[in-house]
Amino acid sequence: MPKMSKNGLFAHVKAQEERKLVDKLRDIGLGQYIELPQIAVMGDTSSGKSSLLSALSGVSFPSNDQLTTRCPTQLILTRADTFRGT
Repeated sequence: MPKMSKNGLFAHVKAQEERKLVDKLRDIGLGQYIELPQIAVMGDTSSGKSSLLSALSGVSFPSNDQLTTRCPTQLILTRADTFRGT
């Protein structure tokens, strides 16, 4: 982990704890009863939506001059020791 200030470290640890809590709530199915944090990305063709999702998630999306992501895509991010995609 890069060196960071005490405030930055606190914010990082707090964010990790919040993500773990959201993961637990999602795992037990609470997402159907309460709104868990989520984002939506919308925009014109070739405006960088896939690039933004790649930057946020670390998941590579196809990108070139052609239309690439023509269907709704859902990413559920969770912390794990190994990468797995389904």
